[in-house]
Amino acid sequence: MQKNKKLKKGNQNRKVTLKKKVVLIALIGVFMVGAGTAGWLLLRKDNSVQLSQAEQREVEQADSERAKKEAEDARLGLSGDPIKDGDAGGGQVEPPSGGVATLGSPSFEQSGGVVKSSVNVSGVTGGNCEFNFSTEADRPVVKSVPLSGGTCSVVIPEAEFARLGEWQLVVNYEGKSVSKVVQIN
Repeated sequence: MQKNKKLKKGNQNRKVTLKKKVVLIALIGVFMVGAGTAGWLLLRKDNSVQLSQAEQREVEQADSERAKKEAEDARLGLSGDPIKDGDAGGGQVEPPSGGVATLGSPSFEQSGGVVKSSVNVSGVTGGNCEFNFSTEADRPVVKSVPLSGGTCSVVIPEAEFARLGEWQLVVNYEGKSVSKVVQIN
Protein backbone atom coordinates (compact mmCIF):
# COMPACT_ATOMS: atom_id res chain seq x y z
CA MET A 1 0.00 0.00 0.00
CA GLN A 2 2.79 2.36 0.89
CA LYS A 3 4.50 1.43 -2.35
CA ASN A 4 1.41 2.56 -4.33
CA LYS A 5 1.45 5.93 -2.53
CA LYS A 6 5.10 6.40 -3.41
CA LEU A 7 4.42 5.52 -7.06
CA LYS A 8 1.51 7.98 -7.24
CA LYS A 9 3.59 10.68 -5.61
CA GLY A 10 6.49 9.95 -8.02
CA ASN A 11 4.17 10.24 -11.04
CA GLN A 12 2.78 13.56 -9.74
CA ASN A 13 6.33 14.90 -9.24
CA ARG A 14 7.19 13.92 -12.81
CA LYS A 15 4.06 15.66 -14.12
CA VAL A 16 4.88 18.82 -12.14
CA THR A 17 8.50 18.70 -13.33
CA LEU A 18 7.35 18.19 -16.94
CA LYS A 19 4.96 21.17 -16.67
CA LYS A 20 7.77 23.30 -15.23
CA LYS A 21 10.04 22.33 -18.13
CA VAL A 22 7.36 23.18 -20.71
CA VAL A 23 6.72 26.59 -19.09
CA LEU A 24 10.48 27.25 -18.85
CA ILE A 25 11.02 26.36 -22.53
CA ALA A 26 8.12 28.62 -23.55
CA LEU A 27 9.56 31.52 -21.53
CA ILE A 28 12.99 31.02 -23.07
CA GLY A 29 11.41 31.03 -26.54
CA VAL A 30 9.56 34.28 -25.85
CA PHE A 31 12.76 35.85 -24.49
CA MET A 32 14.74 34.79 -27.58
CA VAL A 33 12.13 36.27 -29.94
CA GLY A 34 12.10 39.54 -27.95
CA ALA A 35 15.89 39.75 -27.88
CA GLY A 36 16.08 39.07 -31.62
CA THR A 37 13.52 41.77 -32.37
CA ALA A 38 15.30 44.29 -30.15
CA GLY A 39 18.65 43.50 -31.80
CA TRP A 40 17.18 43.89 -35.28
CA LEU A 41 15.67 47.27 -34.37
CA LEU A 42 18.96 48.49 -32.90
CA LEU A 43 20.93 47.43 -35.98
CA ARG A 44 18.42 49.16 -38.24
CA LYS A 45 18.69 52.34 -36.17
CA ASP A 46 22.52 52.22 -36.27
CA ASN A 47 22.49 52.17 -40.09
CA SER A 48 20.48 55.39 -40.30
CA VAL A 49 22.75 57.02 -37.70
CA GLN A 50 25.82 56.01 -39.71
CA LEU A 51 24.29 57.54 -42.83
CA SER A 52 23.58 60.76 -40.99
CA GLN A 53 27.08 60.77 -39.53
CA ALA A 54 28.60 60.29 -43.01
CA GLU A 55 26.58 63.19 -44.37
CA GLN A 56 27.50 65.26 -41.30
CA ARG A 57 31.18 64.59 -42.05
CA GLU A 58 30.61 65.92 -45.58
CA VAL A 59 29.16 69.11 -44.13
CA GLU A 60 32.03 69.45 -41.66
CA GLN A 61 34.57 68.87 -44.45
CA ALA A 62 32.92 71.59 -46.57
CA ASP A 63 32.98 73.94 -43.56
CA SER A 64 36.67 73.14 -43.03
CA GLU A 65 37.49 73.80 -46.69
CA ARG A 66 35.58 77.10 -46.53
CA ALA A 67 37.50 78.13 -43.40
CA LYS A 68 40.81 77.30 -45.13
CA LYS A 69 39.79 79.37 -48.16
CA GLU A 70 38.79 82.29 -45.94
CA ALA A 71 42.12 82.08 -44.10
CA GLU A 72 44.00 82.04 -47.42
CA ASP A 73 41.95 85.01 -48.68
CA ALA A 74 42.71 86.91 -45.48
CA ARG A 75 46.41 86.11 -45.86
CA LEU A 76 46.35 87.43 -49.43
CA GLY A 77 44.35 90.49 -48.38
CA LEU A 78 41.24 89.56 -50.34
CA SER A 79 37.84 90.55 -48.98
CA GLY A 80 34.80 88.32 -49.15
CA ASP A 81 32.55 91.39 -49.28
CA PRO A 82 30.73 91.93 -52.58
CA ILE A 83 31.90 94.77 -54.81
CA LYS A 84 29.05 96.94 -56.13
CA ASP A 85 29.01 97.28 -59.90
CA GLY A 86 27.76 100.86 -59.84
CA ASP A 87 25.16 100.14 -62.55
CA ALA A 88 21.96 101.69 -61.19
CA GLY A 89 19.84 99.58 -63.55
CA GLY A 90 19.54 96.29 -61.68
CA GLY A 91 22.00 96.32 -58.81
CA GLN A 92 24.44 93.84 -60.34
CA VAL A 93 27.09 92.44 -58.02
CA GLU A 94 30.58 91.68 -59.12
CA PRO A 95 31.66 88.52 -57.28
CA PRO A 96 35.27 87.63 -56.47
CA SER A 97 35.72 85.81 -59.79
CA GLY A 98 34.89 88.97 -61.76
CA GLY A 99 31.76 87.66 -63.55
CA VAL A 100 28.10 88.55 -63.11
CA ALA A 101 26.30 85.95 -61.03
CA THR A 102 22.96 84.41 -61.98
CA LEU A 103 21.19 82.23 -59.41
CA GLY A 104 18.86 79.39 -60.31
CA SER A 105 15.87 78.24 -58.29
CA PRO A 106 16.89 76.39 -55.11
CA SER A 107 16.24 72.65 -54.90
CA PHE A 108 15.07 71.03 -51.67
CA GLU A 109 14.95 67.42 -50.47
CA GLN A 110 14.42 65.78 -47.09
CA SER A 111 15.36 62.14 -46.54
CA GLY A 112 17.44 59.92 -44.29
CA GLY A 113 17.27 62.33 -41.37
CA VAL A 114 18.77 65.25 -43.27
CA VAL A 115 17.62 68.29 -45.23
CA LYS A 116 19.45 68.88 -48.53
CA SER A 117 19.31 72.00 -50.64
CA SER A 118 21.32 73.31 -53.56
CA VAL A 119 21.32 76.18 -56.03
CA ASN A 120 23.07 76.60 -59.38
CA VAL A 121 25.13 79.77 -59.72
CA SER A 122 26.29 80.64 -63.23
CA GLY A 123 28.63 83.29 -64.58
CA VAL A 124 31.13 83.02 -61.73
CA THR A 125 33.70 80.61 -60.36
CA GLY A 126 34.13 81.61 -56.72
CA GLY A 127 32.37 82.98 -53.66
CA ASN A 128 30.11 81.69 -50.91
CA CYS A 129 26.40 80.92 -50.66
CA GLU A 130 24.40 81.35 -47.48
CA PHE A 131 21.37 79.11 -46.92
CA ASN A 132 18.93 80.66 -44.45
CA PHE A 133 15.91 78.62 -43.29
CA SER A 134 13.53 80.69 -41.15
CA THR A 135 10.07 80.92 -39.60
CA GLU A 136 8.47 83.77 -37.72
CA ALA A 137 8.62 82.01 -34.35
CA ASP A 138 11.81 79.92 -34.41
CA ARG A 139 15.52 80.56 -34.52
CA PRO A 140 16.82 80.41 -38.10
CA VAL A 141 19.05 77.65 -39.42
CA VAL A 142 21.87 79.33 -41.36
CA LYS A 143 24.73 77.62 -43.21
CA SER A 144 27.40 79.17 -45.42
CA VAL A 145 29.12 77.04 -48.09
CA PRO A 146 31.59 77.74 -50.92
CA LEU A 147 30.56 77.68 -54.56
CA SER A 148 31.93 74.50 -56.12
CA GLY A 149 31.52 73.54 -59.78
CA GLY A 150 28.80 76.11 -60.30
CA THR A 151 26.67 74.78 -57.43
CA CYS A 152 26.26 75.53 -53.75
CA SER A 153 24.96 72.57 -51.75
CA VAL A 154 24.18 72.09 -48.08
CA VAL A 155 23.24 69.06 -45.97
CA ILE A 156 21.70 69.81 -42.57
CA PRO A 157 20.57 67.30 -39.91
CA GLU A 158 16.79 67.50 -39.30
CA ALA A 159 17.51 67.94 -35.59
CA GLU A 160 18.71 71.52 -36.21
CA PHE A 161 15.16 72.56 -37.14
CA ALA A 162 13.13 73.62 -34.10
CA ARG A 163 9.83 72.33 -35.44
CA LEU A 164 8.08 70.65 -38.34
CA GLY A 165 6.12 72.65 -40.86
CA GLU A 166 6.59 75.46 -43.35
CA TRP A 167 9.97 77.25 -43.51
CA GLN A 168 11.17 80.06 -45.76
CA LEU A 169 14.42 79.18 -47.54
CA VAL A 170 16.50 82.12 -48.78
CA VAL A 171 19.79 81.46 -50.57
CA ASN A 172 22.14 84.46 -50.75
CA TYR A 173 25.15 84.70 -53.03
CA GLU A 174 27.30 87.83 -52.97
CA GLY A 175 24.35 90.22 -52.58
CA LYS A 176 21.83 88.32 -54.73
CA SER A 177 19.16 86.01 -53.36
CA VAL A 178 16.51 83.49 -54.35
CA SER A 179 13.84 82.07 -52.08
CA LYS A 180 11.46 79.17 -51.77
CA VAL A 181 8.89 77.98 -49.21
CA VAL A 182 9.77 74.44 -48.04
CA GLN A 183 8.04 71.88 -45.85
CA ILE A 184 10.07 70.22 -43.05
CA ASN A 185 8.39 66.89 -42.17
